[in-house]
Amino acid sequence: MSMENRAAQFAPFAALTGHGAAIAETSRTTIEKPSLSQDDYQRLSRRLSFAFEKRLEIKVRFFQPDPLKRGGAYREVMGMVNKVDQTAGLIIMSDKQSIALDSIVSIQSTYFEDI
Repeated sequence: MSMENRAAQFAPFAALTGHGAAIAETSRTTIEKPSLSQDDYQRLSRRLSFAFEKRLEIKVRFFQPDPLKRGGAYREVMGMVNKVDQTAGLIIMSDKQSIALDSIVSIQSTYFEDI
């Protein structure tokens, strides 16, 4: 028997190709989209307007749906708001990233006190 054939008989065998990836995907956790009160939405609206008018750097925390399974995860972006598009329901940040208005959970800045 040649050395290549002899080595091949000891090569790893994956009988269940893709099984490890399926297990990893199943074990990956997501969270449900949070629900905010009307007061929360009004506070976010005031903060967004103030930050846009004053060209403040803000940290926006938003919920991003998972493309593969139910639920999603929180993400955070820092920067300035370039545009608020009410018709599309988006804010466009200084780095050109767009965030859906209805996915925003919090807006933070060192300039916010009671806004």
